[in-house]
Amino acid sequence: MIRLYEYNLPFKEPLTTGSAHYIKRTGLIIRYTGSECDTVSEISPLPPFSSESIPEIIIGLKSSKKDLEDFLKRDYTLDELNQFIKNFTGISSLRYGLSWLGATLFDSRNKGTINSFFNSIPGRTVLVNDLIGSTEPDLLREKLLNSIESGFRTIKIKCLTPNQDTAEAIRSVTTLHSEIKIRLDANLSWNSDSVELFNAHYHDLPIEYIEEPFQSGENGNRKLFKAPIAKDESIRNLETLSNLLSTDNNLFLVIKPMVFGTVFDLAETISTHRSMKRMIVISNLLESAVGRSYNLRFASHFGDPELAHGLNTGKYFKWDLMNEMPLDHGMIHTDQRLFQPIVFNQLKSDYLMEIDLANAD
Repeated sequence: MIRLYEYNLPFKEPLTTGSAHYIKRTGLIIRYTGSECDTVSEISPLPPFSSESIPEIIIGLKSSKKDLEDFLKRDYTLDELNQFIKNFTGISSLRYGLSWLGATLFDSRNKGTINSFFNSIPGRTVLVNDLIGSTEPDLLREKLLNSIESGFRTIKIKCLTPNQDTAEAIRSVTTLHSEIKIRLDANLSWNSDSVELFNAHYHDLPIEYIEEPFQSGENGNRKLFKAPIAKDESIRNLETLSNLLSTDNNLFLVIKPMVFGTVFDLAETISTHRSMKRMIVISNLLESAVGRSYNLRFASHFGDPELAHGLNTGKYFKWDLMNEMPLDHGMIHTDQRLFQPIVFNQLKSDYLMEIDLANAD
């Protein structure tokens, strides 16, 4: 039996990115109840990163709920599951959530025998970066020192313009802590003048990469920076991801799995074009602890083990749907099977509102 729930998780304080302002995170939890398992997954598009909406997903599930239930009751292979989901819907976040739901159900039926399905060896630990929002230089110094004291060695800073004051704040800290790596998240807000500013004031700083400095029309200028570039917001589908993986081995790629469809197709795309997982960073889409748990497992298999991943977004929420794996000096220890189920009774159901999925008339 399929059941669907909506959650609304407030942030501790309003969260602003280069393209949106959020006071809460709204998403969906889908649940399958059967004799083998009572397992859940998450389906949570986030505008403007996602083109689909939650009402679209609800309508799609209402109209095809019986087809989905009939398939999940069957004995199926993971290849059959992947093909069914792609025929079932074209909505990326729905594909992603259903692929985890079906895979965890399969895992329950087969007693964990599919952990090696992707022919990859997961890391026992996953490095995680801290994140500091756009702020004044004095406060930035304080926050950088707090992050370092908490054990982080990679810190991402929201940087809407590469001004000299921000550079000096970073320099004052990294001079004392030479082991620290800094990522600058521009959120597509820089222009051609930013190249000169960055090269003048940041060239001697330990900048691991600049994340999405330009709108797409100015991407040619990225080679002028005295630092590597990472792609994030501009990667919206598997076709674009596949093209970048196959044509630019020196480009950092920040991947938010919820955007790309089934976990199987995303894994195959990465493995086909960059089997060593080099320069692949896995990042959350502000999901609840359910979605973040699945992203952590994906990062342990398909993220670059030498890089920190953007998985520390749970700190923004006032409360959450369940407890997550604790951070330990900038890393998360993970010993879960890839498709180990998250069962419904692990969730704090008071934060869930059930949605009626009775078939449409």
